[in-house]
Amino acid sequence: MDKVVVVTGGTSGIGRELVNLYLKDNDQVVIIANQNLYKMENVILCDVSNEEQIKNAFEQIKDKYGRVDILVNCAGYGVSGAMELIPTTQAQGIMDVNVMGVYNCTKYALPIMQKGGSIVNIASACALFPLPFRGLYCASKAAVALMSYSWRMECEPFGIRIGTVC
Repeated sequence: MDKVVVVTGGTSGIGRELVNLYLKDNDQVVIIANQNLYKMENVILCDVSNEEQIKNAFEQIKDKYGRVDILVNCAGYGVSGAMELIPTTQAQGIMDVNVMGVYNCTKYALPIMQKGGSIVNIASACALFPLPFRGLYCASKAAVALMSYSWRMECEPFGIRIGTVC
């Protein structure tokens, strides 16, 4: 076992591809996802918009591995449409997954990370420039980027790297 890598949203899309890359490097990969359609191994079913579920997931990881070396916050989604027509509950859901999911996963990973650890937050080019009919997604990814930049400065003295991919 080389590194303990946690990937949120690791059962589909970019997250799944990252899981495959880490597995090729013989890292111990733990996937946090709200479903496991492909019956992937080492999946902790968890809704990243639910802080208690995230807390429990990281307690399981700590109990089994004792640490997290790399956290990749990849879980996220968006909807398209005129913002004023998107139901408030749907807007809140985007923010809960895309922003608070990153916040809470990072919050519970940091206490079990050591010097040399890394956190990668998947944002989007939409964090850097707006797009029509994607305003909520852009706003959520901009929040992830700015939160990551601040956290990077806070964690640098402890030897933990935090970066953002847009």
